[in-house]
Amino acid sequence: MIAEETEGPLYSAEIEISISGRIRRLGFIAQNHKIQNGAWSPNHHRKAAEKVRFFASHSIPLVTFIDTPGAVADAEANLDNQSHSISFLISEMANLQLPVIGVVFGCGYSGGAIPLATANILLSVREGVFNTIHPKGLSNIAHKYNLSWQLLNRLRCDGTKIKSIIGSLAKTMHVSKSTFSTLYFPYLLYCIKNKKIDLEFDESLEEIVEKDVALIK
Repeated sequence: MIAEETEGPLYSAEIEISISGRIRRLGFIAQNHKIQNGAWSPNHHRKAAEKVRFFASHSIPLVTFIDTPGAVADAEANLDNQSHSISFLISEMANLQLPVIGVVFGCGYSGGAIPLATANILLSVREGVFNTIHPKGLSNIAHKYNLSWQLLNRLRCDGTKIKSIIGSLAKTMHVSKSTFSTLYFPYLLYCIKNKKIDLEFDESLEEIVEKDVALIK
């Protein structure tokens, strides 16, 4: 251990390890879920950006650990320009000219997770969760716009069915679900829309596929 620093739910460290007989330094930035559930305030994002620049200036590869319900979203954080501090950290991470590995170590929700997930490779433990919105945030949006539970339930069911389609086809093509949903599935829908391919789905899934095909311009 060369150095380590803790500031609330922000943890950072610099260590030396031996790789094939050579000493190599690694930098770590993590969200400590034991403090404030791992939720960062603007000062934590700014401090993390400083650490990122330090590692970059010394050509130290970076590993991030993500475990947060999201960034702090109270009035004080917003007055301190929370959204800017998050986007600034994302920018710093995206501009790094060194290897970065992100690891979803628990729950990675919303804007609190995205900066540390801006990596060359994003990994996750088996029970890890990474999502752009926390369930409570989705509930607040539903309440704000008076979305009926019937509509939300239909969206949930449609999403579950799409997930089952992706899972089945990904397994057939021997690729990961994330790879299939990101790269293959949109192209597959495009081919179906333009009648370049004809696939037969169960009757319960046919309607869902038709809805997604209809969204393609």
